[in-house]
Amino acid sequence: MKLSAQSRRRQKEVFDTQPLPTPTERVYRVTALLGANAYALDDDLGLPAAHRFILPKKHRNVVLIRPGSFVLATPPPPAENPPAEIDAASAASATGTDGIITHVLMPQHV
Repeated sequence: MKLSAQSRRRQKEVFDTQPLPTPTERVYRVTALLGANAYALDDDLGLPAAHRFILPKKHRNVVLIRPGSFVLATPPPPAENPPAEIDAASAASATGTDGIITHVLMPQHV
C-alpha cells in the first residue's frame, strides 16, 4: 500500500521531531487499548488506568500504539474522589475522554 504525500509528511514529523513536554503535558505509558482510538494511560504518580485518552485524527493512520508505548498527553483534571480501580472493559464503555494524546514517543525519543 502506497502512502499519500500527506501521510508521508506526517510520518516524517512523528519520527523526526524531538518533542518536549509543555507545562500542561506529561509522559504516560499506555496500559490498554480501549478501542475507537481510546487508550488507558498510566504515569508514575499512580493515575488509575480508568482514564481514557484519545488519539487525534492526524496521527491515527500514521503510528501504531501498543501497550507499553510512551506518549505525551494532557493530564485529566484532578478528581476530588478518585474512582476505585476499574477494568479496561468498563472504562471503554464510559462516555467521554479525560485527555488527548499530543505526541507518540518513538524508541529514539525515550
